[in-house]
Amino acid sequence: MSKKATLRIGLIFGTIILGLVIFNAKSISDENTDFDVMAFGNPFFTDNITKAAPDNTTLISFLESFIPDQLSRFNIPGMTISVVMDDEIIYARGFGYSDYSPVKFVHNQTLFRIGSVSKTFTAIAALQLVEDGILNLNTDINDYLTAFQIPDTFSESITLKHLLTHTPGFEEFPAPVVYGSAVPLSLEEILIDKMPDRVNPPGVISSYSNYGLGLVGYLIQELSGKSFNQYIEDEILYPLGMNHTSFRQPLPAHLSLNMSTGYYEYQGEMYFEYVTLPSAGSCSSTASDMAILMKTLLNNGTYNGTEILQNSSVEMMFSKQFLPHEHISGVGFGLYEFYPNNVKAWGHGGDTAFFHSNMILFPEEDFGFFISYNSYNGVYAKSEFLNAFIDTFYPYSSQPPTPMVGYDKGLNQFVGYYISARRYYSDKEITAYTTDYVIVSVNLSSWFETMFEITTSNGYLQFGNINFTQVEPDYFRETSGVYDLEMAFVRNSNGEVSYLYANFLTSLVASEKIHPFYYESGGVYAVIITASSTYFLSLLWWGTEAIIDSRKKKERKPLLQNISKVLVAGVLILNAIIIGIFFPMSRSKILLEAETISDLSGLIALPIIVIILVAGMIALSVLSWIGIGNAERKPYGKLWERIHYLILIALSAVFIFAFAYWHFLGY
Repeated sequence: MSKKATLRIGLIFGTIILGLVIFNAKSISDENTDFDVMAFGNPFFTDNITKAAPDNTTLISFLESFIPDQLSRFNIPGMTISVVMDDEIIYARGFGYSDYSPVKFVHNQTLFRIGSVSKTFTAIAALQLVEDGILNLNTDINDYLTAFQIPDTFSESITLKHLLTHTPGFEEFPAPVVYGSAVPLSLEEILIDKMPDRVNPPGVISSYSNYGLGLVGYLIQELSGKSFNQYIEDEILYPLGMNHTSFRQPLPAHLSLNMSTGYYEYQGEMYFEYVTLPSAGSCSSTASDMAILMKTLLNNGTYNGTEILQNSSVEMMFSKQFLPHEHISGVGFGLYEFYPNNVKAWGHGGDTAFFHSNMILFPEEDFGFFISYNSYNGVYAKSEFLNAFIDTFYPYSSQPPTPMVGYDKGLNQFVGYYISARRYYSDKEITAYTTDYVIVSVNLSSWFETMFEITTSNGYLQFGNINFTQVEPDYFRETSGVYDLEMAFVRNSNGEVSYLYANFLTSLVASEKIHPFYYESGGVYAVIITASSTYFLSLLWWGTEAIIDSRKKKERKPLLQNISKVLVAGVLILNAIIIGIFFPMSRSKILLEAETISDLSGLIALPIIVIILVAGMIALSVLSWIGIGNAERKPYGKLWERIHYLILIALSAVFIFAFAYWHFLGY
């Protein structure tokens, strides 16, 4: 394998773990697995690149040599694949086994679970209702809901467009998406009982949402007057002749006979998986049927003279309905965009625990393929297949990027730790659907294991050990040009760097810049403790001294000295209040760097007051040395007392530094 392919695969494997939610359940049946194909971004250089679909002979030769070897290397029983080109199905077959006992081979009508590729069907159904005037893309979904309402956490309303582009602002779905048995709850009950919190205003950042697509399925069935399964069959599957495809769970008897068994590495055959939000991923289909869907999409919504979607609606599916950054891939309706090696493509990935699929379409070339693997290791195999296919037929033409003027200036604003926006925003206990049995407890702190760091080195940004140069403001490309890697940073309304998107991650999930309070603060804590201890011991000494002087009936200290000591007490108390409130807050939610002011709310005034008190300490120290107000114009107190006070003032710089480092000073 080439160095280039190895690097890309390594990045994809790493970011699969980084950007997605995996429950560490006691049983694999309790895992909420939904891995999606990693997107590639739009490259900065696109000149002199040959863009042509492979010829049939070369393509078939590649498939029939690469796939058997891949199945062997990844210990995968079987897979299925179909390829369409120029309105023809040029390849549709299976490889390996669909079952070991009794032995069955995969063929082009063997059913595989296609996971989140199901969302493409759901988007088509929703757009059909938009065409009929039953749904509107920009209407508040609460206007359609009668049995329950989405809380008005934010002033902005969630719309169908937000749901279809994964931008409604929900946290991760707080329940398993894939279950080991049928759930005796209706979709409506699940949507009500397991509603995730709204954590971001809609339309601001993308964060992959199974719950959001579950809502779309619910809207379809409520407004169409049919169950979701029935609507999909009546309006999409039957008209297209996709007779070996179904969203039903369990499958109808005539289809279950051809259903592939799912496998888990070294554990043999597994059970039929139930997707608890059907419109988000319950579809089972075959390579031949998926070829029909691909042909329909590539032919503007029509197949064999049957139109299931208008051309304008298909164009919306293949267009950037949410674009996080002009140089990063966009999200359409039911599809998302990526540019592997300069070739524009759209598609969707899908994963259950035991089946892993990709549907990749090249609309400008009227070309596409669908693949699905029937084993846990397919999550790696499908990414390897995509990379091998692209590197073979669309090799990348490397060219070093041209840095912008001042490319190495202001890089510190991008430096820091980033964490996936697809997560829980508070501690959660994930329970079974019908009992209070806790499947897994999710601790907020566990998310820090998935964060990644952006650093600087010699005028470049670094992700891992890879250098990126700034070619446009906030937009970076891999420095050598050998690898098609890019990053783009998004600022909030205050102009602060808040989010990161990269083509080796996915446009469906933003990475949020977390608060510096969480990292590299060990040294800050140490000096704060030292300074605070010195302050505390000084106050303790002064208090003891005051008691002794009172008992001995000594003359009271001058007012200026007493005020100086009160200021020291004020600095210590306010620091204790700030850290005492902020530290627990940082453990109850993951604080973001750009949200310090809103997190602290009125407490943001306390660090400012501390600075004012420190300024007062400095002023009173000067006066004490000069002897202002002293009849003899002599300095107040003994020399060692004045030096002691200067040391306290010097230590106050520790508090001010910490406030600045943690952005507590109003920025």
